[in-house]
Amino acid sequence: MLAMERDVVALTDRLAGAMIAQMTTKALEDPLLRDEGKQMSRSQPQRMKNVGIRSVTIQPVRGEAFAVKTTYYHRKKKGSTPS
Repeated sequence: MLAMERDVVALTDRLAGAMIAQMTTKALEDPLLRDEGKQMSRSQPQRMKNVGIRSVTIQPVRGEAFAVKTTYYHRKKKGSTPS
């Protein structure tokens, strides 16, 4: 019985991870979200640089890590960490 319960937990974790990956990928493809990202980067006190599309790995709480491709921003100047 304990082994069956572990199998159910493992399978539901995998299912949850797959669902999160699918929803995240779909959300990142939304043009409205891209526009909001551009506006947010422009509103920062420090200049942000758009380095293009990058692969980013996301580790959800449940399930396995997955990679998505999204627009990636970083600070323009070195050493400009927030105080």
